[in-house]
Amino acid sequence: MDPDRKYPGFVDILKAIIGCYYIAKMNGYKFKIHFDTPFQLSKFLSPLSESNDWILSACEKADIDKLNISIGLMDYNGIGKIPQLTRARYQVRNFIGWNILQRNNMVGWEKKWHELYHELFQPSNYLLKNIAEFKIKENEYIAIHIRFVNALELAEPDFPQKPLNEVEKMNLISSCISKIKELESTENSKAVVFSDSNYFLSRCRDMDIFVLAGNVGHITYNQNDEIVLKMFIDLNMIARAKKVFSLRSNNLYASAFPLYGSIIGGKLFSVVNL
Repeated sequence: MDPDRKYPGFVDILKAIIGCYYIAKMNGYKFKIHFDTPFQLSKFLSPLSESNDWILSACEKADIDKLNISIGLMDYNGIGKIPQLTRARYQVRNFIGWNILQRNNMVGWEKKWHELYHELFQPSNYLLKNIAEFKIKENEYIAIHIRFVNALELAEPDFPQKPLNEVEKMNLISSCISKIKELESTENSKAVVFSDSNYFLSRCRDMDIFVLAGNVGHITYNQNDEIVLKMFIDLNMIARAKKVFSLRSNNLYASAFPLYGSIIGGKLFSVVNL
């Protein structure tokens, strides 16, 4: 991860990491990640085993920094035969957050992606400690995720969507809350609600709908410790739900965040239209 680059959301970064790991694994390569910016990945995710330790040491990074990055570069746009690498040392410096398993129409790509993720990662002790403070057991709730982007407040300045007027905001909030209560009833289970809108989460609290503590933010714009920890807690709590739902409408964004939370957890994912 280059400190001079602006990166997309974390799920897009994860898709790139898993895709690169798959390419390395198919070629018999060891796989390492240098991820100290925009936050330190190893604070939140740990290697699953010593034999597959993905953390790049300072010595290994120094060796890579000596390489001429203009030599031996190839373009791979995520569709077509997985590249066959030579014995040269390879490094990835530019990526788009595509899921190459899905783009290559791999049958059962969700299961394979789940397996690859869990070959690399487990929650760090720091993350587990913070999750445990909520005292919510796995598979005892449904997760409902709603991504508003800028519909309720200007959260992502680079996104073309503009906030709705006040009447439209109230109607959208009311529709979302009604659907949450409906899903709780039909699933006969308490919901934990996740969103990218702090305003909506505060309204949920007012309506006695359960949301986790903490402020949300997008890591493209805000990488402070509170925001990054909240993101990892949300992703892992979605993975721990017994079912995952994503609410959609004309003013709601088709977020990949709940989908990949469900894949990490190996849980059923459903899109629900308002």
